[in-house]
Amino acid sequence: MARQVRGGDCRLVLYRESDLKVPVANTGVVLAINSESLKSGANKKQSGTIRGKRGPGKPFRGMAQLSGGIEMPAHAPQLGHMFRLLCGAPVTTTPAAPACDAEAVTNKGGGMVGIPCAGHGYVQDAMISIIGSTNYDGSYRVKAGTTTDEIVIAAPYVAESLTSAAKVHRGRVALLAGAAASGGGGTVVLSTTLLHGMHPGESVTIDGTTNYDGTYVLAAGTEKRKLVITDTFTAETFDGTPTVAPVFHRHVFTLPEEQPSGCIEKQLGFEAGAADTPYRRFLGLKINGMSTKLNEDNELVFSFDFSILEDLPMADALYATPAELPVVPLSSVEGSLFVDGVRRGDVETCTVTTTYGLEAKAAMGDLGNYSRNNEGDPDIKLALSCFLENDELQQLADADATTDAELHICGNSGEEVVLYLPEGEFASDGAAITTKAGLMQDFTYMAFADAAASMLTVTLFNRVASYA
Repeated sequence: MARQVRGGDCRLVLYRESDLKVPVANTGVVLAINSESLKSGANKKQSGTIRGKRGPGKPFRGMAQLSGGIEMPAHAPQLGHMFRLLCGAPVTTTPAAPACDAEAVTNKGGGMVGIPCAGHGYVQDAMISIIGSTNYDGSYRVKAGTTTDEIVIAAPYVAESLTSAAKVHRGRVALLAGAAASGGGGTVVLSTTLLHGMHPGESVTIDGTTNYDGTYVLAAGTEKRKLVITDTFTAETFDGTPTVAPVFHRHVFTLPEEQPSGCIEKQLGFEAGAADTPYRRFLGLKINGMSTKLNEDNELVFSFDFSILEDLPMADALYATPAELPVVPLSSVEGSLFVDGVRRGDVETCTVTTTYGLEAKAAMGDLGNYSRNNEGDPDIKLALSCFLENDELQQLADADATTDAELHICGNSGEEVVLYLPEGEFASDGAAITTKAGLMQDFTYMAFADAAASMLTVTLFNRVASYA
C-alpha cells in the first residue's frame, strides 16, 4: 500500500531570482515553517454554449489561481532572507561593542545599577554582556530607566569607577574553562563553562587567553559547550576568565519602489516512484503581505502572503544542496514600542499588518501565464491594545499629529528586529467604560508616505555576516 504524504516529510526552499521567474540556483535556503498554503488551482469556468442539449457545454480553463503564504517561527537568520525578499539586499554593518565611560556606576535603588555608557544604542529588554569591569561582568537584560547615555541593569550595587576598558557587548558572552585546549590538523577545540548557543559559520572574538586572542569563524564541530576554531594548536589551560563574545551584525532593509522577486520550491514527500513530479516551483513570487503579533503569552511568528506569477511541476530539485539555516529563535521575546522617541509602557498587545498592493497580470501573447507582478500602494498599520493610564495617544489622534513609530522585538540571545515607520497618525474610537476593573483602549497607527523616502525600514541584529 502506498504511504500517504506526511507534512513532516515535505519542505520549502527559497531562492532568489535575477529577473522575474529566473531563479538563481546557488541561493537556496530551507525554510522552517509552521504551515504553508502555496497552491495553484485549476481555474475551470462553465461554458454558456448552446448545443441543443439540456446542460452547459464543456468547461474551459481560465487563468491559474495562484495564491498562498507561509507562517513561520521567528528564527533570526531566516527572517533576514524574508526581509531581503521584501526589500532587496540590506546595508550591513558590524557595530563595535561600546566602551563604558570612565565614571562611577550609579545606585538606582531597588536592586538596579546604572552603567555609564554614552551613545550605547541599546533599548530596554535587549540582551547585553559586560566585560572588563571588576564587579559587573556578566549577561543582563536592559531594564527600565535606561537612557541614551546610561544602561540600567539588575545587579547588587557595589561602588566602582569604570574605565574605557570595560565594554558592553550585544548578546551572551561565554567563558573558557572545563578542559584544556586540544586540537591538531589546523583546528583547535575550546571548552566553555556553560552552553554557549553559538553555531558553525558565526564569528566570535576571544579575549583573555595567552595564545588564542582574536576573531575567528567557528568551524564544523562547534556544539553545546565546545567551540572549534581554525588555528595552530598550542597547549593552554583556561581558568574561566577568558571570554568568547559573539559578533553581531546590523542589517538595514528599506522598502523599495520595486520589490525583488524570488522562487519557492515545494517538495512533497512521495515515496520513491510514486510521483513523476514531486516538486512544485512557484516563480516570480513577491511578498504581498507581512504580519506579526506581540503578546506576552504567545509564540512569536511571522506570516507572509505572496503574489505569484507561475507554478511549474518539476521532476527534480532546482539545486541539490540548499543551505540549512541554524535555529536561532527570538525566544523570551520582549517588545518595546517607541512613539516620537518615547517608549510606551502601556501597550498590552501590538499587531503589525502590512500589505503591498501587488497584483499578478497577464498580457495578450503570454499564453495564459502571468508575466507582471506590479507594485501598488503599501498599507501598513499597527493595532494597539493599551492600558488606559493617560490620554496622550488620544491627544495625538485628536490633533491629527504626525509621529514616527518604532517597534523593537528583542530576544534573550541578543537578536533583535526593529520595524521603523517614519510617518503616521493615530486613530481611535475612544475609551469606553465597560467594566469595574482596569480599562483598555484600542488605537490604530496608520503609516503613510509624505516627507520620508520610504515608509518602512526593517533593522535586524543577528550573527549572520551577510545577506548580499
